[in-house]
Amino acid sequence: MPEEDLKEGAQYGALPFDYYVTSYYDRARLVLAQISSPDFTNEQIKILSIHQSIQERNICANEEGSMQTVWLRTCYDKDLSEKYEDMKAKGEIEAEIGPNRYLDDSNRYAFDDGTPDHWRQVLGRLPGITDFMGIDNERGVLKYRSCQNDDEIRAQCEELEDEEYRALALKELEFQVVVYLLDREAIETGLIKMLWLDEHGNSAWENRVEPSTVEPLAVAFLGATQLSEMSGGSSGRGSLIRQ
Repeated sequence: MPEEDLKEGAQYGALPFDYYVTSYYDRARLVLAQISSPDFTNEQIKILSIHQSIQERNICANEEGSMQTVWLRTCYDKDLSEKYEDMKAKGEIEAEIGPNRYLDDSNRYAFDDGTPDHWRQVLGRLPGITDFMGIDNERGVLKYRSCQNDDEIRAQCEELEDEEYRALALKELEFQVVVYLLDREAIETGLIKMLWLDEHGNSAWENRVEPSTVEPLAVAFLGATQLSEMSGGSSGRGSLIRQ
């Protein structure tokens, strides 16, 4: 069969697909393998910096390689400012969560419009916040921390006799990152919303915590404490965690 000639509109470089493949195909492979990072031009970096701050990029990179906790304030009502500052002081937020994972900027995060999922707008600025890949199997393949595709780990969870502990253990397989959400409701009630996000950026689980609980929770995360231990075995979504 004779070779076909490319039509004028199909010449290499004429299709948007060409630029997608040549720009991302090999580089994506290298980034995934953590071999190297792609070189971006100053113009490309300028474009990226408009949409994402250095702090946000660092959070997405998660160089610590562990379960992250991020503080996100979405309500900036001046009438609630004093109460918010009091909550922040009681939790010693910058010391326990760290200034680099502390998202508090009315120009960027004033998302609270009264809708339950308003906080999800932060994913537009930090789309990689749930991309943590942390478990390396026998083949050296990096996987999501959730291990939802690990049949052995899931089977172990399903064998737990206590129904509530079993439910929490299975749910915990979905978690990628914890967001401490300070929206209007949280500030008014004095209880921080604790959102456990899955790999798709959805809230797989929720809890409430008092500001003073943030410090012992930070210690619990360092010790890889499970949700069932933190919550005392209570499988109720939205329940208050006491330490």
